[in-house]
Amino acid sequence: MKRISIKLWKETAKVNLPDNTEILSTKQPKPLSNPSFFIQKALVDSISSLSLDQIIEQKLQKNPEAKAVVVISDNTRPVPYKGESGILWPILEKLLTHNIPEERILILAATGTHRPLTEKELREMLDPRVFDYKIPIKNHLDFYSRSVAGTNVGSSVFQNSSREFYLLQS
Repeated sequence: MKRISIKLWKETAKVNLPDNTEILSTKQPKPLSNPSFFIQKALVDSISSLSLDQIIEQKLQKNPEAKAVVVISDNTRPVPYKGESGILWPILEKLLTHNIPEERILILAATGTHRPLTEKELREMLDPRVFDYKIPIKNHLDFYSRSVAGTNVGSSVFQNSSREFYLLQS
């Protein structure tokens, strides 16, 4: 048997595999030397698209009360949302700079069929300025998710379309 280690989010799992198992992997990409520069550049000099500033200005010209939704992955994807490589705050900053108030911005966590993220998990993965500015965050619940029970401490039990149950604590 082969014993390998697989990094899963913040933990490492040890897995036993048959000796004849072929292990496929991708190489780690080389980190950018100045990630914030390249993030800003991508927002200004987009490929085959207007810049984010131009898109925001167009939307506001059509509707001065326009709202914005920024969709993020859940914590099952290794997306850099905070820190020097964080891609979320530069987008939110552009919206705020164009005078779209926090209450007209929504961050939507795309959970698919996974359970909703807790506030603790959101705080671990998102830029702290999101919380400082009190920008609303909602978990997208699988279309077929449904609340099946509540607890006496205010938590809810949900069942998704895969018939998995999960507890969302208040």
